[in-house]
This record gives sequence, C-alpha cells and structure tokens, in this order.
Amino acid sequence: MIRDFNHAKNIVGYLEKRYGKIKRHTIRDDIEFVKDICDDHNLQQISMMKNRIQASIHSGRDTSYVNNNPVNFLTVLFTVVCSLMFGFITIGAQLVLAYIGHVVNISGKDITIKDLDKMVDSFNLSSLLQVALIPTLGIFIMIYAGILILNSALKKDSSKIHMYDVLIREAYERKRMETTIEE
Repeated sequence: MIRDFNHAKNIVGYLEKRYGKIKRHTIRDDIEFVKDICDDHNLQQISMMKNRIQASIHSGRDTSYVNNNPVNFLTVLFTVVCSLMFGFITIGAQLVLAYIGHVVNISGKDITIKDLDKMVDSFNLSSLLQVALIPTLGIFIMIYAGILILNSALKKDSSKIHMYDVLIREAYERKRMETTIEE
C-alpha cells in the first residue's frame, strides 16, 4: 500500500489510508488531523487536495439528478400504475357484462333480477383485483426501497467528502499562515 501523495489516485481514499477514517471524530481529532496534514504536506500539495475535493463536490452536484426528485418519480409512476390497474378492472367488468349479456341472449327466456343477482354473485372479482393490485404494490415497494438505498449511499459519500473538504480547507489556511510567517 503506497501512502505517498504523488501516487494517490483519489484524495479521499489517500487521506483515509494514510490518516484513517474520520468517523466519529471529535474536534480534538480534527485538530490533530489538520496538524498532521500540515506537517506531512507542503502548501502546493494541500492546495491540490483542496481543488480536487472541490471538483469532486461539484461533480457530485452535477450528477445529483438521481436523488433530487424521487417523489415526483413516484407520483408519475403511481398515476401510470393506477391507470393500468383501473384499465384491468374495466376490462374485467366489461368481460363480465358481455358474458351476462351473452347468456341472456342465448337463453331467450325472461331472466329475473334474482337470476342476474345470482349470476353477478357467482363471479369472483377479487382475483381480478389481486392481479392488478399485488404487482402494483410490489413494484412500488421495490422502487421505493431502491430510492432509499441509493439516497443513503449518496448522502453518506457526500457528507464524507464535505467533511474532508472542511478539514483540508482548514489545513490549507493553517499551512498558508505558517508559510507567510516563515517568510
């Protein structure tokens, strides 16, 4: 494992390998982290780190369209799926009515309201609703879970990069002041 700044491909990865992760850091740990960066790097290297972390933050903002509007996406998806579901129900109801009309025409005898009631009661429309409702709910749950997982992953990385940004800016200011005092 190379811990040399000149061989680093990713600034956050380099800082984590060299100084450890900054999970649950206290202010004292942050001060020590900034001091270590200032002791181990010159002003130009810290400036390069600062610029690359800023570029990473700006890049993250440019690609944050994935997690910006999940509510709008779910609203559109809900509308489409509800339209499909009601379409299935309408088609099923039309099939039932066509069947009843067909039976009435074939029998040729007078059918009473009681006979029609018995015929309608004999149809089980709950299976039609299950065909429309269960896949709809399954799709919503999968999409919502995917959005939550994606948002948490992106937010985790974003907060880590912002924390490193703050620490590197502090190190840059400290090193710049040290450099101006020496001159």
